[in-house]
Amino acid sequence: MFQVVSNRLHLLLDRRARKVVGASNLLWLKKRKAMISVVLFFLIIVSGSALLLNPLQWVTAASYPSQVVSRGLLDVSVQSSGLLQSGVYNLAFQGVYGNLQEIDVKQGQKVVRGQLLARMDTISLQQSVSAAQASLDAAKKNLYGILLHQGDTTASINQRIAAVQEVVNAAQSYVDAMKRDTNVSVIVAKSTLMSDEHTLSVTRKTAATQVKQAEVQRRHSLLLCPTPTPIPTTGTTPVATPGNVLSVVSIPTPTTVADDSAQTDAIYTTCVQQANAIYKQEVASAHLGVTALTAQVEKDQQQVDLAYANSGLNKAGANSQLVNSQNQAIGAETTTDATASISQVKSAEGQLEVATAQLNNAQYNLDHADLTAPHDGIVSAINGTPGGPPGVPLDVATSNSAPYGIFIQIVDLSSVQQIVTNVSEADITSVQVGQPIRFQLKAYNDRQFSGTVSAISPNGVTGGSGITYPVITTIDSLNRDGTAMLPNMTATVTITVLHDTRALRIPASAINVTTDSKKANKVAFLVSKQEGSAATSKAMDMLKQLVKAHPDFVSHKPFPTFVVERSELGNTFTARPVVLGLTDGTYYEVLQGIAENDHVIVGK
Repeated sequence: MFQVVSNRLHLLLDRRARKVVGASNLLWLKKRKAMISVVLFFLIIVSGSALLLNPLQWVTAASYPSQVVSRGLLDVSVQSSGLLQSGVYNLAFQGVYGNLQEIDVKQGQKVVRGQLLARMDTISLQQSVSAAQASLDAAKKNLYGILLHQGDTTASINQRIAAVQEVVNAAQSYVDAMKRDTNVSVIVAKSTLMSDEHTLSVTRKTAATQVKQAEVQRRHSLLLCPTPTPIPTTGTTPVATPGNVLSVVSIPTPTTVADDSAQTDAIYTTCVQQANAIYKQEVASAHLGVTALTAQVEKDQQQVDLAYANSGLNKAGANSQLVNSQNQAIGAETTTDATASISQVKSAEGQLEVATAQLNNAQYNLDHADLTAPHDGIVSAINGTPGGPPGVPLDVATSNSAPYGIFIQIVDLSSVQQIVTNVSEADITSVQVGQPIRFQLKAYNDRQFSGTVSAISPNGVTGGSGITYPVITTIDSLNRDGTAMLPNMTATVTITVLHDTRALRIPASAINVTTDSKKANKVAFLVSKQEGSAATSKAMDMLKQLVKAHPDFVSHKPFPTFVVERSELGNTFTARPVVLGLTDGTYYEVLQGIAENDHVIVGK
């Protein structure tokens, strides 16, 4: 660099020296040239050292222009192409089978609603109706005869059923009588048992009282007996105790003392024997009544058991008779004659239903033998010929555009009101119902027509240009005067996804600032890669919060990025996170992160 500057200065001085001075002063000029070279050398060394010591001054030495974030027009659109759609009526004889008698229109002919288009062969259709009517009459006659025979058979069967039913009723009455009789026997036996059990309980209480009284009487009688000389002895005497009519307990036996008076001992012995005998007699009497009643209660219980057993046997026998009679009644109702008769009736009824359906179908074909136009339009296709079936082209190789099976096709030119266009998957998220459109047709050169997005298909279509989504647009009728829009004309459609005259916008060149020095036309080393990554991360957080608060912003295609700003001192740069939206190629829509009148670096 020094050599280049020095050579240029020397050359300049040499040229001027030769013009101004003569050869005598040439030596002095050469000396002066050498001195200038030395001074320049030292100046370059000093300047280079200063720049090397301060790299920031080296960067800021370049010019980095900025622009202001402003409000203004932002017009963003999506381009696509599509075909004009119209009402197409594919007509055929619905449910009518046969051959054509006549075709009353030609291809390309204008028709009005209700106009006769074609007619089926009514002669063959009338013959089908007559044949179906004859089959119906025969089926009715057959059913009538079977019903008469069934009436006789049914009367005979009903007589047998009535007779058997009387047997069933008699068996049911016998069952009811047996139930009543057996219930009475059981009730009587149980009543007798309960009465005797009550008497036994009373008798036991009376016997216990009688035994207690006999014991008291015996003790009293023993006290009245003369007292003999006591002899130390002990004995046992039967006495009454609670809960037992007769029992034996230990009681003191009077003792006697042998003396000379034998008569006293004899009197005492006799007195004791009499008292014990009376006591035993009373106890035996009480026990005898209890024993007799206990035996009677046991006998009564046996009578109750027997009554129950007889009741079960009688009921079983009566029920058996009832079941037998009911089985006879069932057999009478399901006799072979009845089954066969019913089967014949059902078969005849089925034949009648089939004949009725055939007649209705034949009559329907006759009633719908005429095919009329459902709407005004132009006949665009005819598949068929008189004498042949409708819907089959005369020559498949040269047939018109109507699908196979379609007889006549009518196109309603007045209903050309829509365009079906395919929008790429990259742009479909920006398209919404209600957005305005502009379109052009090849037939009308550069003339602009307008419309509105009316529907968006959620199902993508795979094609040669990738995935596209059908979008239906409605044509405005105000600006189509003087034009003939035909079905399937190609339209070049422009959908305006954003038109804002006061949009906050940022120059597209502002987001070209990068930290990658290898990319052409990019500003390098303004911010570090770490600072750029941090700013982008913050912008991503801003985007999440923005979409959460405003879900409709998704149609603006928001994306996180950052822009570069110059510091107030002008010698440093910072990365500022922003969320941007749609672009028209010159500006980007600012959704968040930067305000109006802020300055951003737009290039070098």
